[in-house]
Amino acid sequence: MDSTSPQLAAAALETGPDAMLVVDSDWTIRVANRQVTAILGYASDEVLGRDIECLVPERFRERHIAHRNAYMTQMRVQSIGLDRDLYALRRDGTEVPIEIGLSPIENNGEVLAVVSIRDATYRRSVEAA
Repeated sequence: MDSTSPQLAAAALETGPDAMLVVDSDWTIRVANRQVTAILGYASDEVLGRDIECLVPERFRERHIAHRNAYMTQMRVQSIGLDRDLYALRRDGTEVPIEIGLSPIENNGEVLAVVSIRDATYRRSVEAA
Protein backbone atom coordinates (compact mmCIF):
# COMPACT_ATOMS: atom_id res chain seq x y z
CA MET A 1 0.00 0.00 0.00
CA ASP A 2 1.39 3.40 -1.01
CA SER A 3 1.98 5.62 2.03
CA THR A 4 -0.13 8.36 0.45
CA SER A 5 -3.02 6.16 -0.58
CA PRO A 6 -6.60 6.95 0.38
CA GLN A 7 -6.83 3.43 1.81
CA LEU A 8 -4.04 4.16 4.28
CA ALA A 9 -5.72 7.39 5.38
CA ALA A 10 -9.06 5.62 5.78
CA ALA A 11 -7.47 2.80 7.78
CA ALA A 12 -5.74 5.27 10.10
CA LEU A 13 -9.00 7.13 10.70
CA GLU A 14 -10.99 3.96 11.26
CA THR A 15 -8.62 2.14 13.60
CA GLY A 16 -7.59 4.96 15.94
CA PRO A 17 -8.40 4.79 19.65
CA ASP A 18 -10.59 7.91 19.61
CA ALA A 19 -13.95 8.61 18.04
CA MET A 20 -13.16 10.57 14.89
CA LEU A 21 -15.54 12.79 12.97
CA VAL A 22 -15.09 14.96 9.91
CA VAL A 23 -17.50 17.90 9.84
CA ASP A 24 -18.14 20.52 7.20
CA SER A 25 -18.37 24.29 7.70
CA ASP A 26 -21.98 23.91 8.90
CA TRP A 27 -20.83 21.29 11.44
CA THR A 28 -22.68 18.53 9.64
CA ILE A 29 -21.04 15.16 10.30
CA ARG A 30 -19.66 13.80 7.04
CA VAL A 31 -17.43 10.96 8.31
CA ALA A 32 -17.54 8.96 11.56
CA ASN A 33 -15.34 6.04 12.60
CA ARG A 34 -16.32 2.95 14.58
CA GLN A 35 -15.09 4.34 17.91
CA VAL A 36 -18.19 6.56 17.79
CA THR A 37 -20.03 3.36 18.73
CA ALA A 38 -17.67 2.43 21.56
CA ILE A 39 -17.63 5.88 23.15
CA LEU A 40 -21.04 7.33 22.26
CA GLY A 41 -23.21 4.32 21.45
CA TYR A 42 -24.09 5.43 17.92
CA ALA A 43 -23.44 3.32 14.86
CA SER A 44 -21.24 5.38 12.55
CA ASP A 45 -23.97 5.74 9.94
CA GLU A 46 -26.48 7.00 12.53
CA VAL A 47 -24.64 10.30 12.92
CA LEU A 48 -23.78 10.89 9.27
CA GLY A 49 -25.61 13.92 7.90
CA ARG A 50 -26.57 15.12 11.38
CA ASP A 51 -25.47 18.33 13.03
CA ILE A 52 -22.74 17.80 15.61
CA GLU A 53 -25.11 19.28 18.21
CA CYS A 54 -26.75 15.85 18.42
CA LEU A 55 -23.69 14.85 20.47
CA VAL A 56 -23.78 17.88 22.79
CA PRO A 57 -25.88 17.78 25.99
CA GLU A 58 -28.76 20.26 25.85
CA ARG A 59 -27.38 22.33 28.74
CA PHE A 60 -24.22 23.11 26.73
CA ARG A 61 -25.63 23.60 23.23
CA GLU A 62 -25.99 27.37 23.17
CA ARG A 63 -22.44 27.87 24.39
CA HIS A 64 -21.15 25.15 22.07
CA ILE A 65 -22.68 26.82 19.01
CA ALA A 66 -20.86 30.06 19.87
CA HIS A 67 -17.56 28.18 20.31
CA ARG A 68 -17.87 26.21 17.10
CA ASN A 69 -18.75 29.31 15.08
CA ALA A 70 -15.72 31.11 16.52
CA TYR A 71 -13.52 28.13 15.62
CA MET A 72 -14.54 28.33 11.96
CA THR A 73 -13.28 31.92 11.78
CA GLN A 74 -9.83 31.01 13.19
CA MET A 75 -9.32 27.34 12.46
CA ARG A 76 -6.23 25.81 14.02
CA VAL A 77 -5.14 22.58 15.65
CA GLN A 78 -6.24 22.62 19.26
CA SER A 79 -7.11 20.41 22.22
CA ILE A 80 -10.08 21.15 24.45
CA GLY A 81 -11.12 19.57 27.72
CA LEU A 82 -7.85 19.15 29.59
CA ASP A 83 -8.44 22.30 31.63
CA ARG A 84 -12.24 22.13 31.91
CA ASP A 85 -15.03 19.61 32.03
CA LEU A 86 -16.56 18.72 28.68
CA TYR A 87 -19.31 16.19 28.08
CA ALA A 88 -20.78 14.41 25.09
CA LEU A 89 -24.27 13.02 24.87
CA ARG A 90 -24.46 9.28 24.32
CA ARG A 91 -27.18 7.69 22.26
CA ASP A 92 -28.87 6.42 25.45
CA GLY A 93 -29.10 9.99 26.81
CA THR A 94 -26.31 9.67 29.37
CA GLU A 95 -23.33 12.00 29.39
CA VAL A 96 -19.68 10.97 29.09
CA PRO A 97 -16.73 13.19 30.05
CA ILE A 98 -14.56 13.85 27.01
CA GLU A 99 -11.54 15.62 25.62
CA ILE A 100 -11.69 16.99 22.10
CA GLY A 101 -9.08 17.64 19.44
CA LEU A 102 -9.79 19.84 16.43
CA SER A 103 -7.80 20.00 13.21
CA PRO A 104 -8.67 21.89 10.04
CA ILE A 105 -8.30 20.14 6.69
CA GLU A 106 -9.10 21.00 3.10
CA ASN A 107 -10.65 18.68 0.56
CA ASN A 108 -11.08 19.89 -3.02
CA GLY A 109 -11.29 23.49 -1.85
CA GLU A 110 -13.77 22.75 0.93
CA VAL A 111 -12.72 23.56 4.49
CA LEU A 112 -13.50 20.77 6.95
CA ALA A 113 -12.61 19.98 10.54
CA VAL A 114 -11.45 16.68 11.99
CA VAL A 115 -12.87 16.22 15.48
CA SER A 116 -11.32 13.61 17.76
CA ILE A 117 -13.31 12.63 20.85
CA ARG A 118 -11.57 10.83 23.70
CA ASP A 119 -13.40 9.30 26.66
CA ALA A 120 -11.98 11.08 29.74
CA THR A 121 -13.77 8.94 32.34
CA TYR A 122 -10.62 7.14 33.51
CA ARG A 123 -8.43 10.25 33.60
CA ARG A 124 -11.00 12.14 35.64
CA SER A 125 -11.43 9.26 38.09
CA VAL A 126 -7.65 9.11 38.65
CA GLU A 127 -7.48 12.88 39.15
CA ALA A 128 -10.33 12.70 41.66
CA ALA A 129 -8.67 9.93 43.69
